[in-house]
Amino acid sequence: MEIDGAAAIVLLLWAVCRSRTGLGMVGAAAAAAGLLLGRHALFADTALLIPLAVLMIQQRGVAKWLKAWAVLVLSPALFVLAFIWQKPMVWQASITTFVIIAMFAVKPSKVPEVT
Repeated sequence: MEIDGAAAIVLLLWAVCRSRTGLGMVGAAAAAAGLLLGRHALFADTALLIPLAVLMIQQRGVAKWLKAWAVLVLSPALFVLAFIWQKPMVWQASITTFVIIAMFAVKPSKVPEVT
């Protein structure tokens, strides 16, 4: 299962990189994918999600609920809830789902063809 999940994340990252999005978005997606592929992820490791969350907030055409989720990822509220509930899987599942949805929400940028 771990190998299949890692392969799916790498394929998703490859698709984001191939979509000709801006370098900032590709870098943010790579950092977020690295967080998902790591053997451990602590609360401090979510600093890797800051670029992706900020770009989701700034990007036009992103659904308002996804922008709100990005704000939640940037705020300490998600961490406080994870500590209160004592269920780290809730935190991990919400972060994983945010990263995957945010990567799919990336719109390919229109780069002029070089002839």
